[in-house]
Amino acid sequence: MDCNNPGQAGIPAGSIEGVGMIYNLDFLHRKGLVELGLKGKVAVVTGGTEGIGRATALRLAQEGARVAICARRQEMLDQTAAEIKKRGADALAVAADMSKATDVERFMKAVIERFGRIDILVNNAGTSARGKFLEVDDKTWGADLELKVFGAIRCTRIAVPHMKKQGISAVEYYRQTAKDIPLGRVGE
Repeated sequence: MDCNNPGQAGIPAGSIEGVGMIYNLDFLHRKGLVELGLKGKVAVVTGGTEGIGRATALRLAQEGARVAICARRQEMLDQTAAEIKKRGADALAVAADMSKATDVERFMKAVIERFGRIDILVNNAGTSARGKFLEVDDKTWGADLELKVFGAIRCTRIAVPHMKKQGISAVEYYRQTAKDIPLGRVGE
């Protein structure tokens, strides 16, 4: 059996948003082959309401982590937080724009105030500027970098001192490079 093939492993396609890594963890966990040791850990997921961020937040909750998520839309945050709670995990959902330093600081402060620690940081926030490469202006590029690069740097800078207290120094960055580049065909 190929555990990289969710259908062959008996996991319905799309059951956890089609994320291969999460399928693999689910397969191994169901078979009793892996215990992730996340019960009670505090996980922070930026961009935690859609796609990989949402799937990651839900999986962390399923593993027993307490999960803090942020995104810009409160309705999506409320929906995802409710799903996290359905899995028996504690959830903190904060509306925040990771391209704004004050929002990053406010979110991370809320995490520390609520949970008192950070064990896991998943920098996932990001959207894609769209347009033909030669027509995308510096302001658009700057906004993209502010969100994806500087937002992640700011979160990491705040989180790492708290993570070190627990003896943890791993941070995840998720990027979908081909999707994130604001390109049509060059020269189109």
